[in-house]
Parts: sequence; C-alpha cells; structure tokens
Amino acid sequence: MELKVFRIKEKLFTAGPSDELLRLDRVIFRRNLIPSMKFTKMLIEAGGILVNDRIVNFPSKKIQEGDKIFIRNILFAFFDKKDNAPEIICEDENIIVINKPSGFLSPEEKDSGGPLKDFLTAHTEEVFPVHRLDRETSGVMVFAKNKKSAEFLKKEFKERRVKKSYLAILNGVLNKEKGIIKGIMKATGEYGESEFFVKERHKWTTFVEIHPKTGRTNQIRIQFSEMGYPLVGEKKYLINSKKKCVIFPRLALHTFSLSFAHPQSLKTHSFSVPLPSELVALLELLRSSD
Repeated sequence: MELKVFRIKEKLFTAGPSDELLRLDRVIFRRNLIPSMKFTKMLIEAGGILVNDRIVNFPSKKIQEGDKIFIRNILFAFFDKKDNAPEIICEDENIIVINKPSGFLSPEEKDSGGPLKDFLTAHTEEVFPVHRLDRETSGVMVFAKNKKSAEFLKKEFKERRVKKSYLAILNGVLNKEKGIIKGIMKATGEYGESEFFVKERHKWTTFVEIHPKTGRTNQIRIQFSEMGYPLVGEKKYLINSKKKCVIFPRLALHTFSLSFAHPQSLKTHSFSVPLPSELVALLELLRSSD
C-alpha cells in the first residue's frame, strides 16, 4: 500500500480580532497552513493543535482574540481506505477464529446485527462474542458457536488464561528496552498491567510488542497515553504535549496472536496474523524518515 505524506512545521500564532468567535478549524485553514479543510479537521481531532497550551480536539471550538494557537510538528500519513473484509482463519463446530480489519466494530452479545456480526452469521447459524477489540484495532479474534463453548471461553478470558499479544506504534521514542506498566489508570480508575518490549525505534516513534496481563477496556491505549507515549492514531486518550507526532487515519494497534484452550479438547490453540498492509507501509515510512 502506498501512503500519501505531508509535513506540517511547528507554528505558534495569536488569534486576532478577525478570528473572534470563529471555529478553530476555520481560524487555522484561513491562514493557508494546511492543504484542505478535511485535513485541518483531522489534524485537530488527532491532537495536533493546542490552544493556550491545552490540546483541543474538536474543530468547532470557538476562538477568542488573544488565544495562543500552537500547531505541532506533524508527519501526516494517510491512505485511500479500501473495503477490507474479515478473514476466517479457523473454524470447527465450537469456535470460529477471524482476522478482523480496522474499522469493524466488535459485536456485543446483545447486538442484533452489524457488518461483523452479519459476516459471521453468514458462515455459521449462531455466534457468541467472548471478547472484543476496539473498532480501529485490527487482528485475531475468537468467537464461540454454541453456549457451552461461549461459557468456557468467557471464563478463560476472565481468569486471564488467554494469552494475547499486540503490536503498536507509539508517538515518541521510548528509552527502555522493556518494562511493565501497572497501577490504577486515571482515565477509568481501574487497575491495569501490561508488559512491553521495544522492537524498533524511529526518529518520531517506537514500535513495541505488548502482552497485557489484565483485560481492561482500552487498557493499552490508556496506559501508554498516561505514560506520555500515546499510540499513533489515538484520538480519545490524548495528552497535552508540544512534541512532534505522527498522525494516521487509524489506530496503530494490532492483535497479532491469541492463545487459548479449546473448549472441547482443552488443548492450547495459538493463532497469529500479520500486520495489515497500511501498518506495514507506515513502518516502512517511519524507518525511511530516520
């Protein structure tokens, strides 16, 4: 996949009288700093703009005269979205294992439909979700095909016997080769624990492998943001930072392996899927930007 790239240089300006009560995206775009209004909005939503030293990620923010608007040093990489379809990598009478592309919402147990649920039920009469991935997170997922298997797998996830491994690209350069992030997450008030290993360092970013020890919602995203290294593509858990960053249309998080006991045989099954093409292309770009 070929990425389109442009850079935005760091800039600080003060809003003038003609900017009073205008939207933030309009104030920035009218200065001819960004190629289009679309990219201006994407830049704001991804945390590329600080107003009075605080991240503002909603384009409709009304600006007042005297506001200090800071545009971070940005590497903006994007691609033409293609309609990727989920891929079945294993199926038997008890489970179905898939490779979920970014952009598909994981179905909940009470969901009546949705693109991923529709895909699954086209292959099997009944499907039971036993875990979830964020909409923008890609990678391997398992679903049960009957209630007995669902109960077994849910218990395995709850008891932390399922092993999950993730790959992620972080904004910022981590100095540690490895580490364990643990403690109460400020965003949720829950305890989370994850182990990470640095695979590559780039000029702008760090490529890491992560093994979560607890399974809190958005755990990896929250922990690295609170650590000061938000994931590339992060929009929800942003930090007030003037450091240079990479902006990308999707979250740079991928579940590359999943190991669990089969609900019938009890033997450990392990599945892995490669990085999707857009993340491979992003890594190649980051390596060449060093």
